[in-house]
Amino acid sequence: MNYGVDFWREPEGFAQSRVRAIVQTRDGYIWLGTDGGLVRFNGESFTAFTVQSGALKDNEVWALQEDDEGGLWIGTYGGGLTLFKEGRFRTFTTSDGLPDDVVMALASDHQGNIWMITPQGLGREFRGVFARISSESVDVRVTAVCASSTEGVLAATRKGVYRVTGSRLDSLPMAPAPPSAQPGNLLCGSDGSVWIGYSNDLIEQRRGGFSATFGHARNAGGHTSRLYEDPRGGIWAIQGKRITKLGKGSFETVPVEGEAGGLANVYTLCMDREGGVWVGLQSNGLARLRTRQLSTVSIEDGLPDDRTRAVFEDSRGDIWIGTADGLARHHDGHFTNWTEANGSRLGDVRSIAEDSSGQIWVSAGKELMVIAGGRLVPAPGWTAAAEIEVLYKDAEGRLWIGTDGAGLFEYSGGAFRNYRTENGLGSNQVRAIMGDRSGALWISTFGNGLSKYSNGRFSIVSTSSGLAGDRVVAIHEDEEGALWFATRHGLSRLKDGNFFTWTSQSGLFSDFVYAVVDDGRGDFWFSSAQGLFKVSKQELRGFAAGAVKKVTSVAYGERDGMKTRAGNLGNQPVALKTAGGQLLFTSMKGLVVVEPDRIVPNTTYVAPVYIEKVVVNKKEQPPDRYAQLPAGGGDIEIHYAALSYSAPEKMRFRYKLEGFDPDWIDAADRRFTYYANLSPRGYRFRVVAGKVDGAWNEAGATFSFYLKPPFYRTWLFGGLVMLSVTLLAAALYWLRMRGLRARYSAVLAERNRISRDIHDTLSQNLAGIALQLDAVHMHLPDVQSDLRERLDEACNLTRYSLAEARRAIADLRSDELECPELAAALPEIAQRLAAALQTRIEVIGAPRKLNPAMERNLLRIFQEALTNAVKHAHARSVDVELKFAPHCLALRVRDDGRGFDPESLNPAGSGHYGLIGMRERAERIGGHLTLNSRPGEGTELLVEVPI
Repeated sequence: MNYGVDFWREPEGFAQSRVRAIVQTRDGYIWLGTDGGLVRFNGESFTAFTVQSGALKDNEVWALQEDDEGGLWIGTYGGGLTLFKEGRFRTFTTSDGLPDDVVMALASDHQGNIWMITPQGLGREFRGVFARISSESVDVRVTAVCASSTEGVLAATRKGVYRVTGSRLDSLPMAPAPPSAQPGNLLCGSDGSVWIGYSNDLIEQRRGGFSATFGHARNAGGHTSRLYEDPRGGIWAIQGKRITKLGKGSFETVPVEGEAGGLANVYTLCMDREGGVWVGLQSNGLARLRTRQLSTVSIEDGLPDDRTRAVFEDSRGDIWIGTADGLARHHDGHFTNWTEANGSRLGDVRSIAEDSSGQIWVSAGKELMVIAGGRLVPAPGWTAAAEIEVLYKDAEGRLWIGTDGAGLFEYSGGAFRNYRTENGLGSNQVRAIMGDRSGALWISTFGNGLSKYSNGRFSIVSTSSGLAGDRVVAIHEDEEGALWFATRHGLSRLKDGNFFTWTSQSGLFSDFVYAVVDDGRGDFWFSSAQGLFKVSKQELRGFAAGAVKKVTSVAYGERDGMKTRAGNLGNQPVALKTAGGQLLFTSMKGLVVVEPDRIVPNTTYVAPVYIEKVVVNKKEQPPDRYAQLPAGGGDIEIHYAALSYSAPEKMRFRYKLEGFDPDWIDAADRRFTYYANLSPRGYRFRVVAGKVDGAWNEAGATFSFYLKPPFYRTWLFGGLVMLSVTLLAAALYWLRMRGLRARYSAVLAERNRISRDIHDTLSQNLAGIALQLDAVHMHLPDVQSDLRERLDEACNLTRYSLAEARRAIADLRSDELECPELAAALPEIAQRLAAALQTRIEVIGAPRKLNPAMERNLLRIFQEALTNAVKHAHARSVDVELKFAPHCLALRVRDDGRGFDPESLNPAGSGHYGLIGMRERAERIGGHLTLNSRPGEGTELLVEVPI
């Protein structure tokens, strides 16, 4: 089988026309040496490393070699030798000991030496130290170098092949070179053989003292410019413009589909780990040779036209192909074509069938013909009415003809019978016909769904019944008896009287499929405008049962062997499975042949996955290192790749940003993602990949990063804010307390001033009045009784007013600021207000400072209680108890006065405002006042306040 060729040139994103060197490094990347720099290829996109990017000293790359540690050595034509290792480039020049800044070829040996060919001879590098190899008796112009496991390091010159010994070249004890030939290339094989390519097209193999010479089988001229051993041990050669490979004792030209001239002059070869052969071309960019999974039969193979319309297999196993310009039959490896009928151009053959007698029927436009005597002749009794789209023979041997406008015809017993809409047919435009196992005939009509013909009657099945669309282009019955209908709006299945539909949302590669073929291996194959694709029948059924979330479609296109993705539709049959198991599909460029046995998914190769580029807040970051970055806008762009070169379009990706995404995201074939407005925190991006029909790399690749919060969102900033708020609150509290103390001091000073004024004026005046009234009373003993009573009343009123004035002075001056604590203030107040009484004060518990409002109100309540004991109760003694408990305080005042009945008091009446004031003061500080008294038994006052 011919190798298929894929090209990468400027339209495919590869801007270089000349590729001098190719190597696949152990990490899976393919590297290209071009005249425009070093290029890395991941199967989908190219990345260039040039002088302009700071990677190289010269853009013309002639040689590439990977060393034992994974470093990539790059030989340039004038820019010295560059090493790319661990993401960094380092260049060596003549100033570092390199023999010349022009490096034309590279090789490595088993000791870790890097060998280079320069215009100044052969050089060697080991651990950064360079040495030049020379010999006075040998031409220093070395043309090739390689390292043999048995012969050591070998070098080829125009005079022969030499072994490198130390710093000199020694002749090899081998057979002499062929006459009139100069060694131009060397290959040290993995089996110990030494292969020598000569200037006269000969190739020599030397091993163990024996020599064998190979000449090109076709004896074409051209020197052997390159020898190459692939990873599977195959020996390849570039001889002139030909690529050859050793097989069956000779180097045979590698068969390439189409015109091999498209390769032109070849510089280099490299086989990747999946078996693809990469070809560096002199002026036509990059090419790849690979075996195709599909093949296409076209004009070159014998068809009358590439535009295939119909395909049919007869009972003898012959394949009949209808094209846009004639009919072809494939028999015993050869084609027989019909392009004319009745002296006219046959034209577009849209359907083919075989009747019960084995006769082949063909439709071409409106004409219905049969093969008779090797010729196409009109079918007897047929009257052209409309173009014929479908020919179909049912299980009873009847031939059915579907037309585009004249309805459906039945041919049986040598006569035609026509069915139209007036007979119950859904539409007079017929596109597909199929009989099911029950004997019913299903007819697809254009725009009016399905017509089912059973027991001589038609019934209509349309979207109202559950069909996906009213334009059905193909019908298939599976092994379970379920019917499958291809429509413009999805794939519908009719099973047990119920429809179920799959679309692209369900995982189908396309909503609109043209044909359905069962490969007999568990898959359905479909043709479409986007190419062929297959889906597992088990997955389709699992999706319908709810056991599968999405079906997997495996697509095939040009790189798999098709010449175009566009299939054909609108007639029948456009696809089939042959008796030999092949699947045949019509297309706009030939007949596509699928051999399911050859399409075996590669489940052993696991594509390495890499994160190639990371851009955070519009700044690129190294993807292989943990990054701590300012949050900025929280925007991150990530590009990733999976290194599969056989079919990169079949790679699928899933990713997850841990710390943001709750679950994995199916990216399909998209190779980048973007996140915006990420919050400051730590994240880890993970990506995994695999082929739709192959193995997955579940380890994948990761990139971890931390977005630093802005200063105003850090703990330090929060702490500083809290500290500032606390200090501000403390300062405000201090200022407020300072103001309150100042105002309170002013109030206290004013009260003291008022008390002084009362004492110095009103109190003294009242005292003077009292003295004068007493004097009048003493000097007028014989005053009339009514006048004496008035005088006594004036004296008493004056004394009472004086007492009230003194009490007001005491009230104004009794404050907590004058005594440090309530417990210490009580004895002082008792002494001042009730000096004539026997007062006992007991403090229980540890006294402590109370808040000013509580102290002030308790002090006033105590003053009022003592005043009442003196003024109203006429008590002889008072017992005072001040009790400090952990959560409350109790003040108890008990006297032995005359007592009273609390129930007889009128709270609103005059003369009892003292009791009302005490209750209000107790409530003001959250306390409770209790009053117990009986006439003749004294009075007890209890105030309880929570603290």
